[in-house]
Amino acid sequence: MRKSLASWNWTVAVLFAGIGLFGQSASAQAPVYRASDFVKSVSVGQSVAYQGEVATYPDANTRVLDQAPVSSGNGSPMSGTLQGRGAAGSGAAGRGSGGCACGDSQWSAAANALFLFRNDPASSVLAFNTNNPNERLDASDFNFGMHTGYELALQRRVGSNGSVELSYFGLDHWRSTFDGQTTPNELLQFNAAVPVYAASGTGVTADYGSKLHSAEFNVGRYYGEFIRLLTGFRYLELDERGSASLLNAQVPFSYVDTTRNRLYGGQLGAQGWLICRDRFSVDVVGKAGIYSNAAAQDSSVTTGAATLNASGRGNRTAFVGEIGTNGAWCLTDHLSLRGGYRLLWIDGVALASDQLASTDFFTGTGFNGSGNAFYHGATAGFEFAY
Repeated sequence: MRKSLASWNWTVAVLFAGIGLFGQSASAQAPVYRASDFVKSVSVGQSVAYQGEVATYPDANTRVLDQAPVSSGNGSPMSGTLQGRGAAGSGAAGRGSGGCACGDSQWSAAANALFLFRNDPASSVLAFNTNNPNERLDASDFNFGMHTGYELALQRRVGSNGSVELSYFGLDHWRSTFDGQTTPNELLQFNAAVPVYAASGTGVTADYGSKLHSAEFNVGRYYGEFIRLLTGFRYLELDERGSASLLNAQVPFSYVDTTRNRLYGGQLGAQGWLICRDRFSVDVVGKAGIYSNAAAQDSSVTTGAATLNASGRGNRTAFVGEIGTNGAWCLTDHLSLRGGYRLLWIDGVALASDQLASTDFFTGTGFNGSGNAFYHGATAGFEFAY
């Protein structure tokens, strides 16, 4: 019995000794953590992402909880998740050329659909029945309404604060028609610089078409986090065609006019971000420039006996101003859904509705390049950034 008890005591002693040695060995292998391993210094204005949240620290002495590499007892690092987003002092270092929604992408390409309204021509009587002035054709009878077009844009980040961009948009579909009744065999007056007369039929039909194309190249520079100044060159085309014909007149009569505007010039602009978050952004863009406009008009009056032609040319100073707002919502890390609203004003151009009153078909001359056109409407499309 005593021998058995002695054996039991030795067994217990060996077990406790083994547990103690195992504990010392485990202690030697386990990582040793210190409070300093879990904090990281950040610079003034640095934005730090932690578990999906982003914060900016204004104090140079700020230290934040870090999941970055910490040392273990054997000197091996552990993986971390702390990510810096760039300092505010770097301007647009975190903004890039677009991105989702204010990322650091180097390239961005956008394609938008345009839904623009064009203002109707100002009231001006083009033709009327001399016996009944209520039978008339007025420029304000043409209503353009909304038509669609498209826009393409490509932007590249240059250095830490610069950018270059190319863009183009075009709309070809503004068209309006007018049909009115007239009393047959009465005298119609067309209000040219020297009036032209014709015998009326049962009615008059008229058509007015307009198209607009614009291409521009801009160089930008970021100032701070939310401002980008622009300077660049723009080329703009505005072409129009107007026509009117008498229906069932004893002597056929028709009038046709075409105008062309070619605008070249420099512009200045600015872009500012009102909202800039991880998945959503809103910005405002404004541009304005002075342009040289090489404008021209050609028109004709055709009767059953003869055709009278007239034309005019002029180089004028024109103005183009544009302002718009855009919102972007990120669908993926590279693809954004975009939408906005735009206003465009062009002054100092030749419009088809203004030419008749300035044209003398007997001398073959005439030109009016002092018109203006206003456009506004929505935009919608996609942007790909990488």
